[in-house]
Amino acid sequence: MKTKLGRKQILPCEVENDLAQHCRLMERKIFDLTVADVMNLPYLVAVRNGIKTNFSREMKRLEGSG
Repeated sequence: MKTKLGRKQILPCEVENDLAQHCRLMERKIFDLTVADVMNLPYLVAVRNGIKTNFSREMKRLEGSG
């Protein structure tokens, strides 16, 4: 019996991997990313790519996170 635990995936895996690579690149180039920066990145990517999500427009991040 397979059971999925946790939250439903919002962004496609490819997009999540691209975001992770972007964050690592920014760290290598000595750009300090804050927690707010990292939380806002998926929102910005979703808006720019027209991906329907349950991100809060006011908070610019996933509803219920922080």
